[in-house]
This record gives sequence, C-alpha cells and structure tokens, in this order.
Amino acid sequence: MASNLPSEIIIEICGYLHPKDLYSLASVSKNYRSLLWSETSNTTQEIWKTSRELYINHKTFPPPDGMCEQKYCWLLVIVDECKFCGERERFNLNMHWEFQLFCCWDCLKQHSISYDELKDKVPEILIQCLIRIQQPAVLKTRRYLVTNVFSTLAQFYEIEGNLDVNFECVEYEENEENEENVDEERQLSKKEIWIQQKKAEVEMILRIAKKYKLQHDLVRYENRQERIERILRRCKYYKYTSTLN
Repeated sequence: MASNLPSEIIIEICGYLHPKDLYSLASVSKNYRSLLWSETSNTTQEIWKTSRELYINHKTFPPPDGMCEQKYCWLLVIVDECKFCGERERFNLNMHWEFQLFCCWDCLKQHSISYDELKDKVPEILIQCLIRIQQPAVLKTRRYLVTNVFSTLAQFYEIEGNLDVNFECVEYEENEENEENVDEERQLSKKEIWIQQKKAEVEMILRIAKKYKLQHDLVRYENRQERIERILRRCKYYKYTSTLN
C-alpha cells in the first residue's frame, strides 16, 4: 500500500507527478494532504516547484511574494471552473490575476460594479485606491470587484473609527478650510498618507498582475489560435453587453 511507504519514497515519487496529479493525491487522505498542502514546509514547496518546472512547458516566474507553490500551480494549470457558479466552458472563463480569481464573464458582471455606477457614490480620490478589473485595452469601461470596494472603503473609514460603508452614505470631506483642532489635522494627515500608500499598492498589484496574467495565458492556452479566439470573444462580450458599458 502506498500509505505504508516511507515518506522519503513518497516524496521521491511526487517529484515525477504533474501538478494536477499532486492535487488529486492531496485529496486521497489526511496524510497526503498534510504532506502536499502545507504552506510552510520546505519539502512541500520543493515538490510543487519541481512538478511545475518539469511539466509546464513554458519557463515560469517564481510565485509572487507571499504565494505558496501549490496555490501558484493551482492558478496556473489546475483550477478549471468558475469560483462562483462552477461554469467549465473554457471560452467563458478568465483568470483575473489582480484578484487571483478564475470566473466566468456573467459572474464577473454580477460581482462587480462599473465606474459610472461608482462615481456617484464614492469620491474620485477613493476610487483611485481601488483595484480595477483588467480587461482588453481597446475597451474604455472600468469595473471594480464589489468585495474589493467594500474592503478598501472599510480600511479607509476605520482610520476615523467609522466603518459604515453603505454606498448610500459614503461621504468624504476633502481639505476642510477651517480645521483648527490639532487632532483633526493629525487625522487628516493619516488619511492622506493612507491614500498615497494605497494608490502605490494598487499600482504595484496591477503591474505584477499584468506580468503574471500574460504568463498564465501562455501556460494555460498553448495554442496561439485559441489565445486569439479568447481575446476576440472577450472583446465581443464586453462590447455587446450593454450593462458593462
């Protein structure tokens, strides 16, 4: 029985398995899951790294900072269904690396909000602190994941101890002219610093996401014609879905 093999032998065998096979093996028992799903074990990370380098045809970047090898492989080649509805038609699915989210177009629409909808409810200076969904450059619409909108606004309003981020009551008073209270000035300074840091963080996330998204599509869709077809369908979907404009 494989479960009775010494761990050294199991580790050696795992080194010859494709990432998808490693994922299947991790589902067999708690022992295998403990071996193959630890985010802190150097042995686990080396197993997945070896599998990635052996079976993925394109040379890949190391995982982004803070991401373990198994999650990296999961995003690159394993996940094959929409996170929200389970859709598995590959032409309807897309990886949004900025959120590490694999989902279909319809669910993306349902879980996101357009800039035009957002601008009447959230100040522009805070919209600049949100991670926008990456989409074809020819399309001018901007969309934002709703969960990211709420979490970002919650972070901002936590500075002043106000966690009420209902869209209907989002308010932000900028640069009040007659601030005389020192505590209020200090609080405003904290907000300004937070906004600057958040905008820099968003720029970095989008820059890294663009690099890994390009790599992801090369790895997952090796056929050049399929990559072109996916781009065309994506543009067509956005163009003819009026609710996305």
